[in-house]
Amino acid sequence: MTEQESRNLDRKDKLPSTRFHKVIEITTLVILMTMVIYPIIVWGTLPAKLPMHYNALGEIDRWGSKLELIIMPVIGVLMYGLMTLVSAYPSTWNIPVTVTRENRIRVYQCTKSMLVLMKLEIIVIFAYLEYMILHLQALASSFLGVVIVVVFGTIIFSIVRMYKVARRRVEKIE
Repeated sequence: MTEQESRNLDRKDKLPSTRFHKVIEITTLVILMTMVIYPIIVWGTLPAKLPMHYNALGEIDRWGSKLELIIMPVIGVLMYGLMTLVSAYPSTWNIPVTVTRENRIRVYQCTKSMLVLMKLEIIVIFAYLEYMILHLQALASSFLGVVIVVVFGTIIFSIVRMYKVARRRVEKIE
């Protein structure tokens, strides 16, 4: 990060995105757009009742009107928007390590990586649920376990990484 970008962070401007962040963002947006468009395409072929809730084993335990299907993409879009807004402004984050002038860029980039990955994970979960609803199928019995491992795995990995990058010293080139 350049000195100008560092000064911008002093003024609480947006944190610049890395190439990794941009790839994840584009992937997430494509999945989100698919979540919105696909139900519109198949709307006319859907039955009046669709599975609307699953128990912990992935079994369908409530059926509802196909109008309820609108909730999934709406929540997905709202979550995407809110998480995008939050991930852009490091001054709003509650970070578990001490942020210093020396480590803040690394810590902020690490935190932003966690946020964009979690955004992708959440949208993928919603898209998978929507797909299973549209195809009148139960979820895999391992679905809940996989979701918990993936989401909490990302959080734990990111926090450990944050501690590591917060302690690392910046090497100065003379």
